[in-house]
Amino acid sequence: MSKRKSHINPNLSKNVRKRLQDTHSTDALLEGVRSKNRQILAQAITLVESTHADDRLAADALLTAIGSNKNPHCGRIVITGSPGAGKSTLINALGNEIVKAGKSLAILATDPSSAISQGSILGDKTRMADIGKSEAVFIRPTPSGNYLGGISKSTLETMQICEAAHFDFIILETVGVGQSEYESYKLSDIFLLLLNPGAGDEIQGIKRGIMEMADIVCINKYDTQTKELAEATEKKYKNAIKLLQNNREDWETKVLKVSSITQVGIPALWKCIDQFISSRIASGLLEQQRVANNLSILQEKAENYLLSKHLANTSIQTIIERNRAYIANNETTLLNALLGMYSELDKIFEDK
Repeated sequence: MSKRKSHINPNLSKNVRKRLQDTHSTDALLEGVRSKNRQILAQAITLVESTHADDRLAADALLTAIGSNKNPHCGRIVITGSPGAGKSTLINALGNEIVKAGKSLAILATDPSSAISQGSILGDKTRMADIGKSEAVFIRPTPSGNYLGGISKSTLETMQICEAAHFDFIILETVGVGQSEYESYKLSDIFLLLLNPGAGDEIQGIKRGIMEMADIVCINKYDTQTKELAEATEKKYKNAIKLLQNNREDWETKVLKVSSITQVGIPALWKCIDQFISSRIASGLLEQQRVANNLSILQEKAENYLLSKHLANTSIQTIIERNRAYIANNETTLLNALLGMYSELDKIFEDK
């Protein structure tokens, strides 16, 4: 069995443990969240991100206490796009428009983790220095870890905490990994795909799934040097989406041009988002979509839970390790090892 890695800074690790376990009761955490206390909000999110057994119990107690005491009309905006498309800079610009409209905003920025070191830079917040100064804005960068779906393992719980704080909007920035963004889509009320100028020339490289999920396709960097290229890209994508069916009822995908630097197109983008969410709240479509998404998430979480439980089973682990040894020692082929493993696993489940 491999030894658990020690924290890079043991003293910091001890301080984190003390902060999480000893500083606030569930009631105090809940009250701090409801009052938008930034320090307690951050602590509550750290709690639900923790894998420590004591923290898991405290996190479950907090989430149970939150229950349905959340802002039911908190708009969930998911923004995705390839690395370098300018997601953080766009969020900074869009966030300014939301704040100018008198709304409060929580920004959850998912940062990709290294597959080698598991570390993350968490640098998104530096590109939101403008909006980060506002008292109406809370920014939380989170590493994705080894979790797929463009988000982190605890994103759902983090969003629940922000809704309990009664923010008007939550912006979720994904790592931008393409097809596996479907899980973040299920957490969205509106899904925005951000593209660089010139992406229209690579339309075959954009997977159909991510395009069908997009409620708004946003062409960024509509600036002096790339203005004509952005206009050409816009035309190509407007033609492309005519061949696709948007997943939302009563909505046709919009294609917009923006410049996060010069603010061109940002007010129009905010107006489009605000009208979209407001109209769907009024019609009841937003609630219907959330119920459908919750059912899908429940099924997926149940499957993942059962998978983790089975993989922790000693008998199952023994079968997997034995077949790994067969392959490592060239005692069988991969196909034969799989067939043999399936047969052994079937016997375990039949016995139950």
